[in-house]
Amino acid sequence: MKAQDTSRSSFDVPILVLAFNRPDHLRHVLEAVRAVDPQSLYVAFDGPRRGNQEDQTLIDECVALVHQQAWSNKPKLLRREVNLGCGQAVSSALDWFFGQEAVGIILEDDIVPTPEFFPFCRELLMRFESDERVCAISGWNAWPDGIREKQSYRFSEFTPVWGWATWARSWRRYQFTLAPNVDRHLKGGDKSGFDTRRAVREFWTRAIRTVEGGRVDTWALQWSINQVARGDLCAVSNRNLVQNIGFGNAATHTVNAPRIELAPTDLDWPLEHSDVFWHTEADTWIYRHQHQVSRFRAQLSPLRLRVRSAISLFRAKLSDVRN
Repeated sequence: MKAQDTSRSSFDVPILVLAFNRPDHLRHVLEAVRAVDPQSLYVAFDGPRRGNQEDQTLIDECVALVHQQAWSNKPKLLRREVNLGCGQAVSSALDWFFGQEAVGIILEDDIVPTPEFFPFCRELLMRFESDERVCAISGWNAWPDGIREKQSYRFSEFTPVWGWATWARSWRRYQFTLAPNVDRHLKGGDKSGFDTRRAVREFWTRAIRTVEGGRVDTWALQWSINQVARGDLCAVSNRNLVQNIGFGNAATHTVNAPRIELAPTDLDWPLEHSDVFWHTEADTWIYRHQHQVSRFRAQLSPLRLRVRSAISLFRAKLSDVRN
């Protein structure tokens, strides 16, 4: 059964769209957002690169696209005079957004959501609003059918940011500049298991060094590092609810990246809810296939996976009883 029609009244979860110089991509995203007619829409644009008149022309086209849509409520726009780059542009846009809203959905200009993405995010944002164990919601999924369970979503130590949502309470803990001792928290903990998975521990150590050395212009890697260090979880849809149309020469980080993506599919409604516990099997798949962590060093044995999941589930239920 498909989601209920959200077009009859305006959508009450604030939405932030992040844009730069790709009007052809942005048009598709704005059309998807317009279909739910949000009560609060924010659009943030990075500025043109120095001496690049084409950037300025394309950014102006993007701004015009926003104004051309028939919104019930006037969008709020953030325009930069100079180019900040991916890391600073996105993180400062999120600061701007969550400085005004307590909760919100975030879409980049190449992430086209399905109609079901919006009510999915809304329901889980409400469900886990006060649950500090959950830091975000994501509609992007690439895990194969054999890994999925009957629940509509599972909990991951990754936040796929190709179509996601979070709370101001989570964003306030974000650190663009990593804390000096963040790597200490990656070497153990109830959920990480890094003390027994050497390849995974090395993966996150390299990620920290990449950020600290300024070798990549990013904001999302810092989010992931802080999430894993804290042991936070993201509720990720078990069906893919978005399509990334940004692969190719105009991309920032996916020019030559392999496409690990499933076609968007329908969710079953009402949602089948899950207890809050880390689904290790799916994350093991992500380490192996998305992050190329060695299969033989990173993958936990099937028995060990079941034991870890059972322990996590028991702790989740015990926490619920105590609360």
